[in-house]
Amino acid sequence: MKNTLQNILLLIIVSISICNKLSGRNSYSFTQIGLRQGMPSYVNYVFEESNGVVWLDTSNGIIRYDGLELKHYFVPSLETGVSNQRIFQIVEDNERQLWFLTTNGVLLYSKQKDDFLPYYFENKQSMVAGAVCKTEDGLLFGVNNKLYKYSYKTKSLELFSEISNKADFSIKRMIFWDNNTLVCSNRNNKVILYDIKKNEIIKNPSLEKNNYSDLCVDNEGFLWVTDYNNGVKKIAKDGTLVSEYTPQNSTFSSELVLCMTLINDRIWVGTDGGGVNIINPKNGNIQVLKHESGNIHTLPVNTILNIHGSGNGNNIWLATTRGGLVNARLSYMITYSSVALGNNNGLSENTVLTLFQEADSDYIWIGTDGGGINRLDEKNNTIKHYPTTWGDKIVSICKYSSTELLVSIFSKGLFFFNKETGVKRSFKLTQDKLSDYIKYSRLSTNLYNETESSILLLTNPVVRYNIPTGKSEELINANPKIPLRMMCYIGRDSLYSYFYNTQTIFRIQKDGKHIHSVFHSDTTYFINSASIACNGVLWIVGRKGLYTFKNGELSQIKSSLFKEAKSVLCDERGRVWIGPDRNFSLIILQIRSLYCMVSLMACLKTNTCKNLNFYLIRNGFIWEESMAY
Repeated sequence: MKNTLQNILLLIIVSISICNKLSGRNSYSFTQIGLRQGMPSYVNYVFEESNGVVWLDTSNGIIRYDGLELKHYFVPSLETGVSNQRIFQIVEDNERQLWFLTTNGVLLYSKQKDDFLPYYFENKQSMVAGAVCKTEDGLLFGVNNKLYKYSYKTKSLELFSEISNKADFSIKRMIFWDNNTLVCSNRNNKVILYDIKKNEIIKNPSLEKNNYSDLCVDNEGFLWVTDYNNGVKKIAKDGTLVSEYTPQNSTFSSELVLCMTLINDRIWVGTDGGGVNIINPKNGNIQVLKHESGNIHTLPVNTILNIHGSGNGNNIWLATTRGGLVNARLSYMITYSSVALGNNNGLSENTVLTLFQEADSDYIWIGTDGGGINRLDEKNNTIKHYPTTWGDKIVSICKYSSTELLVSIFSKGLFFFNKETGVKRSFKLTQDKLSDYIKYSRLSTNLYNETESSILLLTNPVVRYNIPTGKSEELINANPKIPLRMMCYIGRDSLYSYFYNTQTIFRIQKDGKHIHSVFHSDTTYFINSASIACNGVLWIVGRKGLYTFKNGELSQIKSSLFKEAKSVLCDERGRVWIGPDRNFSLIILQIRSLYCMVSLMACLKTNTCKNLNFYLIRNGFIWEESMAY
C-alpha cells in the first residue's frame, strides 16, 4: 500500500525514447571500480573484448576485469625482466586474437595459458609498434616510420610501406579516413595522410601545421582531431576546417583534451579536469558529463585519460587518473535518496509516501515521512526542500488552487500549502468528528481531485469537499457491512472513480452520493495493489499472485512469474506494469495480448527492495515508489 510508513526510496523509471524526445539528451548512470574493489586509482588505457572482458593498463600493470574479479598480470620486459611497460593500444583481430602494443614490444595473449607471449620479427627481434589498424585480411602496424602488415592467411608479418623518410616520425596513432587513406600522427603530434594503394603521402597543409594528437572519423566522413590545449576540430577531406569546439565558442568544458573516440554516432571527448564532452556531429550540440560535488548521479571523476565503447555501445568505459575505472551506461532510471537539507540533488528524507503532479506542470510534488514536502523539477532533475514542512509526514497531496495545494499530514490534519512561499495554513473542517478522525485514527487520510471543483477526502466516512463554496458532504456507503477503512485511488473511466482497500474495490460516480463495492474478498489483506486498464479490466495483485476482474468474474493469471507480485499499474499505452517482491524486475504485459509477457523492462543488480508501488503521471513517465527492507 502506498501509504504504509516504511522506508521508501523514490525511483524514477523513464522510457529512453520519451526522455530523448523531451530533453534531446541521454541520461547516464555511472559505476566506479576503484580502490575498494582493488583497482589502482590511475588507469591509463581500457579495452573491452568481444566477450565482455575488460583489459586495463594501470599504475600496477596489466589488469583483467570480468565484471566480478580483477586479475593482475606480471609481464616482465624481455631485456630487464622488470614489469614496467605501458600499453599504447589493444586490438582484437577478426580471429579473436588479442594484441597488446606496449613500450617493450607487441604481446599476444594466450587464452589457453592465460599468459602473454612476445611477438617477434622473423629475425627474432621484438617489435615496438605505436599503433595498429584492422583491415579485411589482417592488421596494419605502425612501427616507427614504417607500416607492417600481418596477414591472417599466412600468419606472418611483412614490411608494407615506409610512410615517411623522416627518422623522427614515430607513429603514435593511426586511423582509416576511408578505404585507401590512412591518417597517422606521431610523437610530436604531427599528422600526415597516407594513400596505402599508391604508397604515397597526401599533401594537406592544414593538418601539417597543427599539433594534433588523437584522431577520430565520424559516420559522415569528417576527420576529428584533438588539439591538446585548443579543444577539438572537425576537418573535411579537402582540409577545410568545418568547425572547432572550445570553451570560448561553445559549451565545451575544457581546452585540455586527452582522448577521443566515436561511440553510437557521437564523438566522446575526455578532458583534463572537464569531464566528458559528447558532441553530436550533425548539429554540434554538446552534452557535458561532469562531476558535481554532492551529486551522486554525476560523473565521479573529471580527468579522463581514455574512453572505450563496446561493439553495441551499451558499455562505455572511462580510464581516469585518481579515480580508477568508471563504467557509463544509458540510464533507464534515476534514483534519489536523502541528502543534507537544502541540497537540491536529493530528498530531504528517504521515505517517500506520496507523489503528485498537476497537469501541464514540470514539477512533481513529493510527500516524505518526516522530511516534509519536496518538489522535483523534471527539466533539470533538481529537488527543492521546504523548511516549513520539515518534521511533517506528508501522506497525500492534491490540487486546491493555482497557488495552493491541499496536503494531508499524518496525525496533524489537513493543510493548505503555498507553492511559491512554502507557507502552510490549517484547513478547517466544519465536522469536529471528522477532524478528530484524521488526527487520532492512526490511519492516513488520502486526497483525490475528483473534478476541478471538488476533492474527495478518503476518510471514514468519505467526504466530498466543494472548492468554490467551501462546503462538504458525506458520501453514503451503499453496503454498510463492507467497511471503507483506508482507501487508495486506483483510476477512473468516463463515469466512475475507483478506489481500493485491503479487501474491497469501490467506485464512486462523479457527483454521486453513494459508494458502491465492485469487488470484495472475505480474505483479510487480500489486495496488495490494484489498477484499472484502458479497456475497463481491473488488475489486482493479491496475496497469491496476479488477477483480473471483468464482468463480475475474478480470474487468476497462473504463472510462476507473478507469485510474488506486489504492485500493478496500467498505463495509457495499453501496458500493465508489475512489480515483483524479491528479484526487483519490472514485467510488462501488453493488454492487447492479455497474458503474453512481451518484455522484461529492467532488472536491478541489488536485491534491496521489498515492494514496488507505481503512479502514472503524464507524458508516459512511470514514477515508482519502492519499499526497502
